[in-house]
Amino acid sequence: MKLTRSRYDKVALGVCSGIGNYFGWSNNLVRLTFLVGLPLSAGTVLAIYFILGILLPKDY
Repeated sequence: MKLTRSRYDKVALGVCSGIGNYFGWSNNLVRLTFLVGLPLSAGTVLAIYFILGILLPKDY
Protein backbone atom coordinates (compact mmCIF):
# COMPACT_ATOMS: atom_id res chain seq x y z
CA MET A 1 0.00 0.00 0.00
CA LYS A 2 1.24 3.46 -0.89
CA LEU A 3 0.85 6.70 1.10
CA THR A 4 -1.46 8.99 -0.88
CA ARG A 5 -3.85 11.88 -0.31
CA SER A 6 -7.52 11.00 -0.23
CA ARG A 7 -9.67 12.48 -2.98
CA TYR A 8 -12.99 11.58 -1.42
CA ASP A 9 -12.69 11.74 2.38
CA LYS A 10 -11.00 15.10 2.79
CA VAL A 11 -11.48 18.38 4.56
CA ALA A 12 -8.69 20.45 3.04
CA LEU A 13 -6.06 18.56 1.03
CA GLY A 14 -6.77 14.96 2.10
CA VAL A 15 -3.45 14.49 3.88
CA CYS A 16 -4.93 13.44 7.25
CA SER A 17 -7.25 10.94 5.54
CA GLY A 18 -4.36 9.54 3.54
CA ILE A 19 -2.27 9.07 6.68
CA GLY A 20 -5.20 7.48 8.50
CA ASN A 21 -5.90 5.08 5.64
CA TYR A 22 -2.23 4.15 5.27
CA PHE A 23 -1.72 3.26 8.94
CA GLY A 24 -5.23 1.90 9.52
CA TRP A 25 -6.12 4.65 11.99
CA SER A 26 -9.34 6.62 12.27
CA ASN A 27 -9.22 9.63 9.95
CA ASN A 28 -10.93 11.76 12.58
CA LEU A 29 -8.28 10.78 15.15
CA VAL A 30 -5.53 11.91 12.76
CA ARG A 31 -7.38 15.20 12.16
CA LEU A 32 -7.83 15.74 15.90
CA THR A 33 -4.13 15.05 16.52
CA PHE A 34 -3.28 17.55 13.78
CA LEU A 35 -5.53 20.21 15.32
CA VAL A 36 -4.09 19.66 18.81
CA GLY A 37 -0.53 19.83 17.49
CA LEU A 38 -1.16 22.99 15.49
CA PRO A 39 -0.87 25.56 18.31
CA LEU A 40 1.85 23.57 20.07
CA SER A 41 4.24 23.43 17.13
CA ALA A 42 4.62 27.11 16.18
CA GLY A 43 3.59 26.41 12.58
CA THR A 44 5.75 23.34 11.96
CA VAL A 45 2.76 20.98 11.70
CA LEU A 46 1.04 23.31 9.24
CA ALA A 47 4.19 23.54 7.10
CA ILE A 48 4.54 19.73 7.06
CA TYR A 49 0.85 19.41 6.14
CA PHE A 50 1.22 21.68 3.10
CA ILE A 51 4.48 20.02 2.03
CA LEU A 52 2.77 16.62 2.15
CA GLY A 53 -0.21 18.11 0.31
CA ILE A 54 2.11 19.07 -2.52
CA LEU A 55 4.31 15.95 -2.57
CA LEU A 56 1.81 13.13 -2.00
CA PRO A 57 -0.07 11.89 -5.04
CA LYS A 58 -3.87 11.64 -5.00
CA ASP A 59 -5.38 8.19 -4.71
CA TYR A 60 -7.28 6.96 -7.73
